Amino acid sequence: MKTVKLVDLAKTIRSKNAGTDRITFDIIFREPANYEMVKKSGVLNKKTISELFGIPESRIADFVEFDPAYAIKFTIDRL
Repeated sequence: MKTVKLVDLAKTIRSKNAGTDRITFDIIFREPANYEMVKKSGVLNKKTISELFGIPESRIADFVEFDPAYAIKFTIDRL
């Protein structure tokens, strides 16, 4: 299986403040096929995000695969 960088698959990768104590990340795909491929691979989940950010999974408040927008969104609690 070939590894592909997320930046090469997603249209938008961004972070936004979600109040004073949280930050939200959006990964939005232009092509439904790329969204489905990433979603079905299971490579993005609470465990891998916690490993990437070096935080406990308990700090990930939300993890959502939002099909209508071809988006994966997650929110991290700030310390």
